[in-house]
Amino acid sequence: MAYPSFVIDRRHFKRNLVTALSCLSTAPRTIVRLLVLPSRFSIAFSGSSHTNLPARGKLADAVWFMSNVATMKTRIAVPADAAAIADLHAESWRVAYRGKLQDDYLDRTIYAERQALWEERFRSSSDNQFVVVAETAGGVTGFACVYGDEDATWGSFLDNLHVAPDKKRQGVGTVLMAEVATWSLRSWPANGMYLWVLESNTSAMQFYEELGGSRVGEGVWTPPDGGEYRKLRYAWDRLDELAAASHPVPD
Repeated sequence: MAYPSFVIDRRHFKRNLVTALSCLSTAPRTIVRLLVLPSRFSIAFSGSSHTNLPARGKLADAVWFMSNVATMKTRIAVPADAAAIADLHAESWRVAYRGKLQDDYLDRTIYAERQALWEERFRSSSDNQFVVVAETAGGVTGFACVYGDEDATWGSFLDNLHVAPDKKRQGVGTVLMAEVATWSLRSWPANGMYLWVLESNTSAMQFYEELGGSRVGEGVWTPPDGGEYRKLRYAWDRLDELAAASHPVPD
């Protein structure tokens, strides 16, 4: 789905943001996609009631955007980020999988396990691995890890997309999705992208569907502490739209 967009130059941020908001009709509208780029802001609006951000009025949108999103940036992850990424990964699992995975695993084991995982990923990074982080002055608030051209049918594999629990519904996940889509398009322009999500994770499923993902398969996830859970594959045949408003992070 295409959304009307406004690109706002940082040098005239307040004036241009007000101009963009004034171009909207008086019908209730909410921001559904925010991309914070090195040299510009891209804001997409839609009248849909299924949005990634809570509904607000135009003035409240402007205030919220300036106070919560304007300071966020994305960059390629480096080995020094391993601890922050592992901590965020573990905390995301603690929140999302409480009641599914064993409490002892979530409370005691998971951080050391995620730490070892990310140290190994940075130490033995494959050529088709791309990890990007979103951060503010407070540190890393989200990350994504994708493997390019991983599957002959489905294309690049988005293995991880996590946002700090207190930063969800603030556009961070959408920014990261656009970044990994842009990266994949650079080397594999004809490829799509796919990911797996637990069937019980309805909020994530809604998020991916709002970004144009289609449910195309299912499987079984066996987590590190045992058990079996049904998972669903979401895929994008083309990544142009997902990446259209994004500007790649620097090499």
